Amino acid sequence: MTTGIIAEVQAVVVAPEELVRGWVSKSLFPAGRDWQGLREEVERNGYRQEHAVAVRPRGATKKGYEIIDGLGRATVAAEKGIARISAVVLEANDQAALRYAVEANLYAGQARTRLSLPQAIVLAKAHEASGGEYRIAPILRACAVSKPTYRRTYSSLMLAIERLRDEHPKLAKRGTAEVVAESVRRNLWPDFTEFYTGKMPANTFRDRYYTKSEKAETERLKQRGYKKTSASRKRTYTQPGESSSPSEAETQPEVTAQPRPLDTCLDLGIIYLTRGKHSCTMLSWSAIPFI
Repeated sequence: MTTGIIAEVQAVVVAPEELVRGWVSKSLFPAGRDWQGLREEVERNGYRQEHAVAVRPRGATKKGYEIIDGLGRATVAAEKGIARISAVVLEANDQAALRYAVEANLYAGQARTRLSLPQAIVLAKAHEASGGEYRIAPILRACAVSKPTYRRTYSSLMLAIERLRDEHPKLAKRGTAEVVAESVRRNLWPDFTEFYTGKMPANTFRDRYYTKSEKAETERLKQRGYKKTSASRKRTYTQPGESSSPSEAETQPEVTAQPRPLDTCLDLGIIYLTRGKHSCTMLSWSAIPFI
């Protein structure tokens, strides 16, 4: 599914209590997630073992596994008293595990709970910072929003992160996902926490903090310059200190996903392992040893 994961996968059956919420989940989902929809689905249809949890070993000195993707399934299984659930063990470093989680929850469209638009943007930023890609189209699909809504939310989110870095020196050199996780965990800025989790409408947050900012004024000046250029078909000159280039949100490229060294798909007991660009091996569920 992503680079950095060794192409050897081991299917296991484990007790839910052997699985822990680790660094990946805490970094990407600091506010936790609402599993009510998943609970209702399991109540109606039962727990589906073919939807395996993706995990990695916790280390030689610790027992059990860290969940990379599937925290909701493991949580609901424990609540329902299910003794054993299926899992796939991946050998992944931190960056590869983080990219895998983003791909499963955003880029592949497999999330069991809906993401807020700020959450989706932060996930894409985390994927990019870990050597992956920032992709806009999956964000628009996952959150069912238009490009203008995306751009407004993106600019508000980036302004908020700049403010958090300015006001908290320990965050000054941290990446986007790290700044957001620390802010949300400590609730450094309550309105930002509400905005990030989707409890405060993006437009409300924007009106309070972005619209009156210097950055917003710069954007308005740039937009006026574009309109003049379009109307006159002549070059528009900017004032000293004013940029005529579009914002980062407007210039983010749409990247088409490239073939991955390892794509793992569990569907009705089938695991597909892809190595390189041209070879594919299909293994039946029964052909993989369970422990």
